[in-house]
Amino acid sequence: MRLKSVVLLSCLCLLVLPLAGGCKKEQQPLGWPPVKTRDVPAPAPLNMPNVATFTEQTYEIDVVVGQEFAIGIFEGNASDYLRDPKYTESLGNTMILYDSPTPNHYGTQWFLYKALKTGTTDITFNAPLEYYKVFRINIKA
Repeated sequence: MRLKSVVLLSCLCLLVLPLAGGCKKEQQPLGWPPVKTRDVPAPAPLNMPNVATFTEQTYEIDVVVGQEFAIGIFEGNASDYLRDPKYTESLGNTMILYDSPTPNHYGTQWFLYKALKTGTTDITFNAPLEYYKVFRINIKA
């Protein structure tokens, strides 16, 4: 009788273990892919003809070493965080107002960068009220 109980318990464990393994949920890394996006109006244009511009709807940016590029964030009050500053250099930021500002729609905050060396890095933007956005930067020679 004892042997039958052990065999029955073993069989039950063999049936339950695969089900328990399927319940394991894989954790996604924070920030990539971006977990939040906003539906925002078109950016106020940046008057720098030799600078590639990107907006919040972009997820990956491809540039070459030495190239300057700008990222536009709607309405300003954002701060940027360079994951690895040896790949990109922050050249500052500026606020460009819309030609006809309307209530609560004033302009675009443009952040200017320069690609320093080949590789991949991320630039993360934080804005008020829990919004953040991650851009993957791919730098080629």
